[in-house]
Amino acid sequence: MISVAYEKWVGTPGDRAPHPVFRALRESRLDSFLADSQDDGVLIVDRDGSIIDCNRALTHRTGHSRHEVIGRTMVEIVVPSHQRRIRAALADSASGDGVRVRATGIKASGDTCELAITFVPLFDHNSHALGSLVITQNLSEAADVLRDRERQGALLALAGRVAGFVGFSLDRDSGDLVWSGALPAVPGALPSTLDQFMAALSTTDGARLARALEKSERESRLLDITLSVSTSAGERHLRLVGEPAIVPGSMRPALSGAAHDVTDAVVEQQQRREVEQLLSTTVNAMTDGLGIIDADWRFTFVNDRMVQMIGVDRDAVIGSTLWAVVPELGGTEFEIGFRSAVETASTVHVRDRIDARDAWLEAIAYPSGGGLAVHLRDITDSEVAALRYRHAQEQLATLGGLLDISRDAIVVRDPQHRIRYANAGALDLYGWQADSIIGSDSRDLLTIDPDLAEHAMATVLAEEHWSGRFEVRTGDGRDIVVSSRWQLMRDDRGEPEAVLSVSADVTDEVSREESLRRTERLESLGTFAGGIAHDLNNVLTPILMASQLLGSSLEGTPDRDVVAMIETAARRGADMVRQVLAFTRGVESRIESIELAALLDELQAMVRESLRPSIELVVESPSQPVTFSGDATQLLQVLANLVSNANDAIEGPGAVTIKSRLEIDDDASDNCVVIDVIDDGHGISPEVIARLWEPFFTTKPVGEGTGLGLPMAAAIMRSHGGSISAHSDGESGSCFTLRLPAAASAVVSTPTGEVPSSPMPRGHGELVLVVDDEQAIRSVVRQVLAAHGYEVFVASSGREARLLIDSGRVMPDLVLSDVTMPHGDGIELVEQLIDDESTVPIILMSGLEDRATVSQPVGRRARGFLVKPLSTPTLLHAVHDALTHHSRERAMS
Repeated sequence: MISVAYEKWVGTPGDRAPHPVFRALRESRLDSFLADSQDDGVLIVDRDGSIIDCNRALTHRTGHSRHEVIGRTMVEIVVPSHQRRIRAALADSASGDGVRVRATGIKASGDTCELAITFVPLFDHNSHALGSLVITQNLSEAADVLRDRERQGALLALAGRVAGFVGFSLDRDSGDLVWSGALPAVPGALPSTLDQFMAALSTTDGARLARALEKSERESRLLDITLSVSTSAGERHLRLVGEPAIVPGSMRPALSGAAHDVTDAVVEQQQRREVEQLLSTTVNAMTDGLGIIDADWRFTFVNDRMVQMIGVDRDAVIGSTLWAVVPELGGTEFEIGFRSAVETASTVHVRDRIDARDAWLEAIAYPSGGGLAVHLRDITDSEVAALRYRHAQEQLATLGGLLDISRDAIVVRDPQHRIRYANAGALDLYGWQADSIIGSDSRDLLTIDPDLAEHAMATVLAEEHWSGRFEVRTGDGRDIVVSSRWQLMRDDRGEPEAVLSVSADVTDEVSREESLRRTERLESLGTFAGGIAHDLNNVLTPILMASQLLGSSLEGTPDRDVVAMIETAARRGADMVRQVLAFTRGVESRIESIELAALLDELQAMVRESLRPSIELVVESPSQPVTFSGDATQLLQVLANLVSNANDAIEGPGAVTIKSRLEIDDDASDNCVVIDVIDDGHGISPEVIARLWEPFFTTKPVGEGTGLGLPMAAAIMRSHGGSISAHSDGESGSCFTLRLPAAASAVVSTPTGEVPSSPMPRGHGELVLVVDDEQAIRSVVRQVLAAHGYEVFVASSGREARLLIDSGRVMPDLVLSDVTMPHGDGIELVEQLIDDESTVPIILMSGLEDRATVSQPVGRRARGFLVKPLSTPTLLHAVHDALTHHSRERAMS
């Protein structure tokens, strides 16, 4: 058993986390070394060599208690002359290498003992060394050198399994070479004699190994050498670390140690040298000067161009200060900038003329390790060109005071479009560089419609002036819209000499104009749609409620199906009106369970008659019933729009195919219902596909398309958590794919029946005042309420309702009022009842507004808000709930 406190592995109650070294020790299955039954003294140390635990054998052999040992460092338990080799061994172990050393230890009594110490590194999950398992063997005790050698092989084998190396033992008398195992990276058996090992080395490495062995034997010092070994798998690099040891009866000391395959490290080092060489070659090939200066202003590196610019031999530059090598920089902007870069640790850009060299220089100083990296350019040629440009500007300034126009882009070009002058506004607008445009063809500097450019030049030559707008891609890659005025300039003989153009960027103005036009169109459409929706909802309300009223009385008769068809049509009409409003206000979906096959059946019935006779409609439904959640009306709207577009895309005979499927993912939450609408029409070009979802974009002739169908379809799909995409090769047909989320239970074995509706609530003679300006609505609501146990009075406006209440002719138990009416609307009626402190419950209804559009006081006072067209169940439940709630309030007051 291991006599070790349990908290080493799981932590203490106050600090639950164990020391990482103990966790690594246990995961490596080396924790048994701490057992009290171990003969050898064992220590656990961290990366810095501090002792964090030991076994009983160590305390017994050294005379120190466990508490006296913990907290000390490894170097404190050996004599001073051997502390250096302990530090070296700790460093090797911290690097991940197992190592074995000899040292003289100090006991508690002050006596010394000869120790053989093995360091086994312990790693975390990222192969980082956390500390070491240290095994000490007392060579001064009865266990003599022979026993030490026997254990040494086992310890090295153990270290090899943990650290990735193998142990070896070399008998110098016989030349026998014994290995503790195999190296995975070296195929085949390792050499069994020194001569065989030498044969696998190059002549140079063989000589190096022979010298190292002699020196290690002669000076009794550690062997540490890296050799290149030829194997059947190619050249490998081995690092050998060994220590000489006297063996009784032997003439020469044996050598024991470890071997580690370091090929990857050697190759990486060679690659690093190659990269450094490549970097040096690249830096020296630069056309600009590069120099590295240390914190004492001394050059540590200069490339070939810098040497050439300075004009001093490289050997004289390296190690000398900047001010000694280039004294003419003293007191200039360069000295000020360089010192500022060092003091502020920030990049500084300096540009100045050095009179002593008759040159303009430009430098960028980058702070680097307390010094600077200096990038130096000779810009004399560009400065001369800039001077010439400024001189040309001065000459052109006499042409009509061009520079008096400040922000506009002023360009003078000859009839062949070659630029003769451009002001700062033109450089800024078009992204030009001043030193490269004079004499250049403006058509090469700007991406512009060539036909428009030629038309403008031809017009100005013929009529002496031209004005207009054109789209331009500037020299720095921006797309802008420019408003330009061109004027012909003639010489003294009256011949065309040049064209003066004054241009301004109107990109934002054009964008605002387009946005304003789009907004006005949407506002107009919204206003128009709202008005139609209000009137249609008032028309549909009596149809829907009357059909429901008739249906209840015709139950079980053949006419019941006719009434049900009327009710269904009214509901579908109401849903269509809601879709029109959704486009102007934003898409809101009414989520319900949808059976995919039923949806596609309804789609066929809806669109089949609208297709041309020469076009076949093919619908492929899944083999199993599939259900999902969504708004059936909205999805039918999307699919009908896609089928209509497919019908228009097919010029002759053809087919529109609708395929549907359920894609099931391993994660049930990612199940997806997919519907493809495929046509074999003329296809869609990539340019058109990129703009399909833009509002008002259409490829149809004027008057035949609004450009709202596909944007609305995309909005509906987004509101369902789905997506729509288009695919076409641009030549033969297209495919629109709808993807809708489906739950894990989307596949069902049998269709489920409808849940029977709850019984309609009835009244008990309560008086309801119905207020609406539509006579048909008043009439049908009266009949529905009266048929379900209520007494009903009606009024055609809020003003009439108020007169009935104030006169005492009607004392309503509940008021049901439309919101929008002439001669006093429902909002005013509610506000008057609030002022009168009336407690009569109120329900508002509207064919246009929703509850969010009314004021907070009115919204709080209303017991309900019904959206037209009304259904009989909705109306009856709303009235019943309002009266019930009001009765409870009165009972509690």
